[in-house]
Amino acid sequence: MGKVARIDAAKRRFFDLDTPVALANGDGLAWFDDGGQLAGLRVNRVEPAPGGVRVFPAAPVPDGLRVGAAMSRNHDHAFMRLLEKPSARRRIAVDLHLEFDPNGCELALVDEDGIAAQVRLDVKAEPARDPERANAEIRRHLAKLGETIFTARDIAIVGAPLFLPAATLNALRRDAVARLEAARLAQYPRPTRAAPVAPPPVFPQDALTYLNNVLNDKARAFYARHGVRAIEAAFEAGEVTGEAALMTTRHCLRYSFDLCPKEVKGIRPTPMLLIHGKETLTLKFDCKQCVMQVVGQPTRKSA
Repeated sequence: MGKVARIDAAKRRFFDLDTPVALANGDGLAWFDDGGQLAGLRVNRVEPAPGGVRVFPAAPVPDGLRVGAAMSRNHDHAFMRLLEKPSARRRIAVDLHLEFDPNGCELALVDEDGIAAQVRLDVKAEPARDPERANAEIRRHLAKLGETIFTARDIAIVGAPLFLPAATLNALRRDAVARLEAARLAQYPRPTRAAPVAPPPVFPQDALTYLNNVLNDKARAFYARHGVRAIEAAFEAGEVTGEAALMTTRHCLRYSFDLCPKEVKGIRPTPMLLIHGKETLTLKFDCKQCVMQVVGQPTRKSA
């Protein structure tokens, strides 16, 4: 940010910082003291000063701060506040047209893409006593598009306004917005599916074991189409004979239980059992590679 130009030596209330950068209340500043240790403070108030700014910290100026110290900012309060606000939120502009007639009203919405939706409300209502005030209230309620994807660009009111409760206007607006969203979805141009690559790319392996988890015909056909010749069924198919390694992980339960042979002398890496209900899994340990392997016995064939 700059260097410290002056310090209030008497009461240590402030210091002047020679910097062209604007500071804000709540910023965090840091520097290295004479012993090479990182120190910091929080800015409480900032005032203009000759050549830079005058900084009033939240606490008295630390004794370790010296004139000439190079100051850095490690917390930009204004920037953090900016990040907390919604950003990159795109809204679709929509024009609202409300037309009154003796039997009720019709609300039409047209968005910036030309997609339209209408809602009709048949209601027996009295004409508004104060048309100008009624129109202002109607505009205010129609513009409340809230968390929808739309923003009101223009609101037009035609005809003598009727007295409509706020709940009725809000319901009319919500129904129109829902219909416009449905109309946009119906007119969305679906992208065409890309043509398959011909010939299909070759899978890097020509043989798969149960660890590749091929369980159904579609998965088997996919790998066969990409050049795999030998495909074992997944463990859940029940075709694996003997013990099967279900997982290899560096998260070691022996280490978690303080039973690691590398940490505790005299302990051997004998297998452990992991029991869950009627299922028992064997935990085997490869201490040279520092990995644990979960081994299971095949049960019945999946339905």
